Amino acid sequence: MKQFVIPGLFFLMVSCSFECNECLTPPENFSFKIVDDSLGYNLLNSNYYNEDSLQLYYYNNTERNDLVLEVHENYYGEKIILANLLGWIASENNHEFYLYLNHNDTDTICLEIARYNDECCTWYQTNLFVINTTYPEYDWDEHVYVIRKKIDSHSRF
Repeated sequence: MKQFVIPGLFFLMVSCSFECNECLTPPENFSFKIVDDSLGYNLLNSNYYNEDSLQLYYYNNTERNDLVLEVHENYYGEKIILANLLGWIASENNHEFYLYLNHNDTDTICLEIARYNDECCTWYQTNLFVINTTYPEYDWDEHVYVIRKKIDSHSRF
């Protein structure tokens, strides 16, 4: 009987002394490229949209809050928009954001991110992500969401 009690007590002690190393899996970073729907041209590279005029914002009650946007060239030389704080802000019950491109074009981004945790870890999950009521395409090669724009042929590049 002692042969079974000692290993059993050891197992119980090890199981009860499990220490949790806190861990965090943050919300995803959001990056976008904006392309002409018919030709596939990157509209930031072609200067159709001026990267200096881009703005990302949301409203908290009636107060406008701007988020930092960065424009970088990716591995392929295409300009992409990085919105690193978007996931964090969306996880705090702010679900509607606006991407101002120019005086004629502002996109509405609806984003719902849930925060989960167990006894050890916290993680975030994107439950809804739409741009102008459409689920955006994801480019797996470049790891960016693609915003497609129908451009009037008279105003092309």
